[in-house]
Amino acid sequence: MFRGHFKHTVDPKGRLSIPAKFREALTDGFGDKLVHIHVPAGSVEGNVASELGTLGLAGMLLVGLTVAVVGPVEEEVLFRGVILPRLASWMGAAWAIVASSAVFSVLHEGFGGEPFGLRTASVFLIAVVLGWARLRTGGLAAPVTMHIATNALSLLASLGRHP
Repeated sequence: MFRGHFKHTVDPKGRLSIPAKFREALTDGFGDKLVHIHVPAGSVEGNVASELGTLGLAGMLLVGLTVAVVGPVEEEVLFRGVILPRLASWMGAAWAIVASSAVFSVLHEGFGGEPFGLRTASVFLIAVVLGWARLRTGGLAAPVTMHIATNALSLLASLGRHP
């Protein structure tokens, strides 16, 4: 297991710097397919979907699993499982949904090629629905399922834009 902090940077050639120990672990388990994801310097368009073909089947499956399942589960546990209930007890359900959705949506800005703010607005609306589902059902199953579906559909849509 890797512990500690590392600030990831992209060099002028568009290469992501990865700590040597982590790079070795990736190489041992997946060959050199997972280590290289090219992100053109200064380009928002160079997203994971546009470079998935360079990863091979194992890399594509790993990225797909991370984007469509692992990420949504982690985000829902944090935002709707921990943050939302605590805010709701402090400021009421409606304001808690708005506040947690605002933070959630701002943290998702800059992951696509949309104009600034467009992604934040659409993610905010989705987050409001996820927050409502969490408080309405009292559990995380509904928002996790909805989040997984949303991310999976978004990934599939972005694959269609980047052959």
